[in-house]
Amino acid sequence: MAFEIFKLGPKLFTDLATLDRIVREIIHDYAKFNTIYLELRTTPKDFEASTKEEYIDTLVKAMKEEEENNPRIKVRLLLSINRSQSLEAAKELVDLAIKFQSKGEKYIVGVEISGDPRQGQFSDFRAELQRARDSGLKTTLHCGET
Repeated sequence: MAFEIFKLGPKLFTDLATLDRIVREIIHDYAKFNTIYLELRTTPKDFEASTKEEYIDTLVKAMKEEEENNPRIKVRLLLSINRSQSLEAAKELVDLAIKFQSKGEKYIVGVEISGDPRQGQFSDFRAELQRARDSGLKTTLHCGET
């Protein structure tokens, strides 16, 4: 099942240096296949020595630099609310998305809700998705992935 595979990612990278390397490798791989638009999605994590904001900063910096090195590919980011997490975690994620957007950050284009659709209720996160939309961010839903 895909959700079991998704659980492996956080076990494979536990620091910002590894996150940076992985996102750059992903961008390089897609660039090799002549991708011109790549939209990544992630639920920011707190590593032992860093914050969720630093996690996002790491991704944005890597995307910026990779676009400068290969202007044929445009890379953007969706910050993902994991439906199995708390409403407080969703609020924090939307706050971070709005904060980056208010700094004029073009790389974060939206907020999504994802994760195992058998966990959590969409209605629990509706207000946070609306808050993101009201701030000018796009929203998307991943559902029915079972």
